[in-house]
Amino acid sequence: MQPKGDNFISDLLEPASPEVTAFYTSEVEGFKRLVCFANNFYPKNIDIQWSVKGHKLNCSTDSSTLVSLANGRFQRTCSSILSEEEWSKAGICTCTVNHSSIHTLIRKDLQSPESVGGCILKFYIKVIIKEVFVSSLVGIFYPNAMGRSFTPYTDPHGQLTQQSYF
Repeated sequence: MQPKGDNFISDLLEPASPEVTAFYTSEVEGFKRLVCFANNFYPKNIDIQWSVKGHKLNCSTDSSTLVSLANGRFQRTCSSILSEEEWSKAGICTCTVNHSSIHTLIRKDLQSPESVGGCILKFYIKVIIKEVFVSSLVGIFYPNAMGRSFTPYTDPHGQLTQQSYF
């Protein structure tokens, strides 16, 4: 029996889904390189794309070369470069990978540290506003409840009960 393709090992392999990693580097001052690395997948056809707020970014030409691994599987990298300003405004950058071995897209999100701080601040502000609002409602509808707590006591028959809140 003669193998079908150039690589006999690849002809015998079962489809394998990619292992995907996303990260960024600061190789050049003032710029961020977004890297999406898909590793150990088979067959070799794969689509890797970076996007910011729904807008697709171009992968740099040096990053999209397919590499054949010793086990017959493949790896590919997609990288895109953003200025520091674009990076801080982006908020979340998403790497999307589509491969025939999987039925759904693989998504990896990168969030710029500047936007993380903003999200955390927004979260705390929402929590504080909610706490103040709930406390105000309790004070309006149950004016005797403010500053009081449940206090256990013994009734005249020696039974341990809990004092009414209202």
